[in-house]
Amino acid sequence: MRHDYPYNHDDTLNSRTVCFLAIAACNIGAKHSEQRLRSRPMTLASLQDYAGRATAATAKGVTALERLLSLAETRQSGQIEHIASFLGAVWNGKRHFDLYDLRALDVEISDDMLAVLDALRWAKLSVGDMVPNGDRRIEAVLTAWGMFGPEQRGQFICVRD
Repeated sequence: MRHDYPYNHDDTLNSRTVCFLAIAACNIGAKHSEQRLRSRPMTLASLQDYAGRATAATAKGVTALERLLSLAETRQSGQIEHIASFLGAVWNGKRHFDLYDLRALDVEISDDMLAVLDALRWAKLSVGDMVPNGDRRIEAVLTAWGMFGPEQRGQFICVRD
């Protein structure tokens, strides 16, 4: 039986080491990551795969968020209102976005929304930090659509009743 601290007897990294490495390597929120990672032992190879998946999802989400923000900043249509609602939902969680609306949007827009959600799931960056001036830009889009303002800070805003 092997007694090296970071390893279990079957040469898998023990859960304490895995949690530390994953949080350090992936910069993921500690509480949820520890729970997810403790549920199964991980080898160094699977930990590297985990970090690679997180990096790829974040990169794809950054590009998708930039496209969604560009649309929301430059166009006016019913689809843009849904984009604004989605941005508010993923930005601070205080806005409502009906997931069934994904089916009503152009495929490219809904694909970008799913990419942003995947990046959010891996949590390498907050949504506001994914693009330059992200917080300011999202706030401006929400303000333009009447979903954000000084009197609405911290309130749950539903676009539709």
